[in-house]
Amino acid sequence: SKLVAMTNVTTVWNFDVKAMEDTLASFLEDSDIVSIRILDGAGNAIVEKAKAGAAAPSIVKKLDVSREGQKIGEAEVSFSDAAIRANVRDLALQVAVLWVALFVLMSLLLMITAGRITRPLQATTKAAESFGRGDFALDPGLLLTLSDIKGRRDERGDTTRTLMDLRDSVGRSIVSIQDATMRVSASADEIKGTADLLSRGSSAQAASGEEV
Repeated sequence: SKLVAMTNVTTVWNFDVKAMEDTLASFLEDSDIVSIRILDGAGNAIVEKAKAGAAAPSIVKKLDVSREGQKIGEAEVSFSDAAIRANVRDLALQVAVLWVALFVLMSLLLMITAGRITRPLQATTKAAESFGRGDFALDPGLLLTLSDIKGRRDERGDTTRTLMDLRDSVGRSIVSIQDATMRVSASADEIKGTADLLSRGSSAQAASGEEV
C-alpha cells in the first residue's frame, strides 16, 4: 500500500485518472492484491480497480497520499491471504510427504540392519542346537549361511569360526574313533580265527593220541 501511495502522488495531484488506472492495473498483477481504491482529499473515490474472480479480501490497508507534507488523497489496498494459505498447505503437504518418505526409508534401513544382525544369530543358534543333539551333519543351506558369516571380521564371524572349528574337530574325532573301532574289530576277528585254528589243532592231536 505504501508503494501504491508513493506511485500515485503525481497522478492524484494532476487528477490523471488514466494514469491512475494504468498504475493500479499493474499492481493488480500481484496475486495477493484483490482491489485498490484511490480517494481524493475529501474521501471520494477517484479510481477503483478490482481483480475479477478474486477471493474476498481479508486485509485492508490504507495510506495517505501526500505531497510536500500535505494530504491530497488516500490509497486503499485490499489483500487476500488465500495465496498464503495455499502456499502453507503446499508446504505442509510437502513436509508430510517428506516425513512419510523418511519413515519408509528408516523402516527399510531398520529391516536391513535387523536382518544382518538376526540372520547370523539365528544361524549360529540353530547350528549349536543341532550340535547339542549330536547331529553334526548340517543342512546345506545353513552350512552355506554359516560359511558366509565365518568370513566376517567381527564378533559374529569370530563366534561362527569357533563353532565351525568345533564341528570340524568333533568330526575328526568321530572319524578317528570309527577307524580305531574298525581296527579293533579286525584284530578281534583275526584273534578269533587264530584261536579257532589252535582249537581245531588241539582237538586233532587229542584224537590222534587216543587212537595210539
